Amino acid sequence: MKKLLTMVLVLSIIGMIFGSCDSSSKTEVDNSYGDLKYIAETYVSDYQLKSPSSAKFDNNAFESNITELGGNRYQYKGWVDSQNGFGADVRTTFTIIARHEGGDKWVVESFDSY
Repeated sequence: MKKLLTMVLVLSIIGMIFGSCDSSSKTEVDNSYGDLKYIAETYVSDYQLKSPSSAKFDNNAFESNITELGGNRYQYKGWVDSQNGFGADVRTTFTIIARHEGGDKWVVESFDSY
Protein backbone atom coordinates (compact mmCIF):
# COMPACT_ATOMS: atom_id res chain seq x y z
CA MET A 1 0.00 0.00 0.00
CA LYS A 2 2.86 2.40 0.83
CA LYS A 3 4.45 1.70 -2.55
CA LEU A 4 1.18 2.51 -4.32
CA LEU A 5 0.73 5.80 -2.42
CA THR A 6 4.36 6.75 -3.07
CA MET A 7 3.97 5.98 -6.77
CA VAL A 8 0.75 8.04 -7.00
CA LEU A 9 2.44 10.93 -5.21
CA VAL A 10 5.50 10.79 -7.51
CA LEU A 11 3.31 10.62 -10.62
CA SER A 12 1.23 13.55 -9.36
CA ILE A 13 4.34 15.65 -8.83
CA ILE A 14 5.66 14.72 -12.28
CA GLY A 15 2.28 15.62 -13.78
CA MET A 16 2.33 19.02 -12.06
CA ILE A 17 5.87 19.70 -13.30
CA PHE A 18 5.10 18.80 -16.90
CA GLY A 19 1.70 20.53 -16.72
CA SER A 20 3.34 23.76 -15.63
CA CYS A 21 5.89 23.49 -18.46
CA ASP A 22 3.10 23.13 -21.00
CA SER A 23 1.22 26.14 -19.66
CA SER A 24 4.32 28.38 -19.76
CA SER A 25 4.89 27.39 -23.39
CA LYS A 26 1.24 28.19 -24.11
CA THR A 27 1.70 31.58 -22.44
CA GLU A 28 4.69 32.32 -24.67
CA VAL A 29 2.64 31.43 -27.76
CA ASP A 30 -0.31 33.50 -26.52
CA ASN A 31 2.02 36.47 -25.97
CA SER A 32 3.35 36.14 -29.53
CA TYR A 33 -0.22 35.98 -30.82
CA GLY A 34 -1.12 39.07 -28.81
CA ASP A 35 1.88 40.87 -30.25
CA LEU A 36 0.90 39.78 -33.77
CA LYS A 37 -2.66 41.05 -33.29
CA TYR A 38 -1.29 44.39 -32.07
CA ILE A 39 1.14 44.60 -35.01
CA ALA A 40 -1.63 43.79 -37.51
CA GLU A 41 -4.06 46.32 -36.05
CA THR A 42 -1.39 49.02 -35.86
CA TYR A 43 -0.28 48.39 -39.45
CA VAL A 44 -3.85 48.46 -40.76
CA SER A 45 -4.72 51.60 -38.76
CA ASP A 46 -1.58 53.50 -39.67
CA TYR A 47 -1.32 52.62 -43.35
CA GLN A 48 -4.67 51.45 -44.69
CA LEU A 49 -7.55 53.42 -43.14
CA LYS A 50 -8.92 56.86 -43.96
CA SER A 51 -10.27 57.24 -40.41
CA PRO A 52 -8.17 55.16 -38.00
CA SER A 53 -9.95 56.57 -34.94
CA SER A 54 -13.21 54.98 -36.13
CA ALA A 55 -11.66 51.49 -36.42
CA LYS A 56 -13.40 48.55 -34.76
CA PHE A 57 -11.41 45.34 -35.19
CA ASP A 58 -12.65 41.76 -35.08
CA ASN A 59 -12.05 40.43 -31.57
CA ASN A 60 -13.84 37.09 -31.91
CA ALA A 61 -12.01 33.76 -32.01
CA PHE A 62 -8.72 35.58 -32.30
CA GLU A 63 -6.43 32.52 -32.07
CA SER A 64 -8.34 30.85 -34.90
CA ASN A 65 -7.45 33.86 -37.08
CA ILE A 66 -3.74 32.99 -36.85
CA THR A 67 -1.89 30.36 -38.85
CA GLU A 68 1.72 29.47 -38.07
CA LEU A 69 3.63 29.27 -41.35
CA GLY A 70 6.96 28.08 -39.90
CA GLY A 71 10.24 29.94 -39.63
CA ASN A 72 8.73 32.38 -37.09
CA ARG A 73 6.25 33.51 -39.77
CA TYR A 74 2.55 33.92 -39.02
CA GLN A 75 -0.52 34.74 -41.07
CA TYR A 76 -3.28 36.79 -39.43
CA LYS A 77 -6.71 37.09 -41.05
CA GLY A 78 -9.17 39.61 -39.71
CA TRP A 79 -11.52 42.43 -40.48
CA VAL A 80 -12.01 46.02 -39.44
CA ASP A 81 -15.03 48.30 -39.61
CA SER A 82 -14.14 51.95 -40.17
CA GLN A 83 -15.33 55.06 -41.93
CA ASN A 84 -14.30 55.71 -45.51
CA GLY A 85 -13.55 59.14 -46.97
CA PHE A 86 -17.30 59.92 -47.18
CA GLY A 87 -17.99 58.99 -43.53
CA ALA A 88 -19.78 55.73 -44.34
CA ASP A 89 -18.91 52.63 -42.32
CA VAL A 90 -17.26 49.93 -44.40
CA ARG A 91 -15.82 46.54 -43.53
CA THR A 92 -12.37 45.66 -44.80
CA THR A 93 -11.15 42.07 -44.58
CA PHE A 94 -7.39 41.69 -44.53
CA THR A 95 -4.59 39.15 -44.41
CA ILE A 96 -1.20 40.06 -43.05
CA ILE A 97 1.93 37.90 -42.94
CA ALA A 98 4.55 38.88 -40.39
CA ARG A 99 7.82 37.41 -39.18
CA HIS A 100 8.77 37.48 -35.51
CA GLU A 101 12.46 38.30 -35.16
CA GLY A 102 12.55 37.98 -31.38
CA GLY A 103 11.63 40.24 -28.51
CA ASP A 104 9.34 43.02 -29.70
CA LYS A 105 10.62 43.03 -33.29
CA TRP A 106 8.18 42.01 -36.04
CA VAL A 107 8.55 42.49 -39.79
CA VAL A 108 5.44 42.75 -41.97
CA GLU A 109 6.16 40.71 -45.09
CA SER A 110 2.86 41.14 -46.91
CA PHE A 111 -0.55 42.71 -46.62
CA ASP A 112 -3.69 42.08 -48.66
CA SER A 113 -7.14 43.55 -48.22
CA TYR A 114 -10.37 42.57 -49.93
